[in-house]
Amino acid sequence: MKKLPQQEEEAERKLIQALTIHPQTSDVQEQLAKLYLLTNRDQKAEAMYRELLNHSDDPAHYAALGLAEYRQGKYRESCLSYQEALGRDPKNPERGVALGRACVAAQCFTEAIPYLEKAALACSRDTELLHLLAECYVRTHEAEKAEEV
Repeated sequence: MKKLPQQEEEAERKLIQALTIHPQTSDVQEQLAKLYLLTNRDQKAEAMYRELLNHSDDPAHYAALGLAEYRQGKYRESCLSYQEALGRDPKNPERGVALGRACVAAQCFTEAIPYLEKAALACSRDTELLHLLAECYVRTHEAEKAEEV
């Protein structure tokens, strides 16, 4: 395992100490989960966000869980987490983009299309997003729509 920079190691140690003293402190759990996510320790981040979701309904927690799952190649699980985030925060365009990308990674192209279409309307200059949408159309045998995109 790669050694963490000293500041991150110290932060983790202090957060774990705080949780030892007050195990149900959601602010501390959230900070530790974020630290794990930022330091690419996705399994630990996933576990912490799952724990947080036992007593939280925050869409950001679902989105972060989706990211941790996505990074581990758990694409179908990440779709479910991103769906939960979107359901709780439907006006946030990033939630739909993340869900669309997760659906593409899970090879659920038909499911990805409405999320990517909506995102493409908002971000018509995002060529990566347009490419994903075109790929979905190709995979669902909608060549004309793919060409339009």
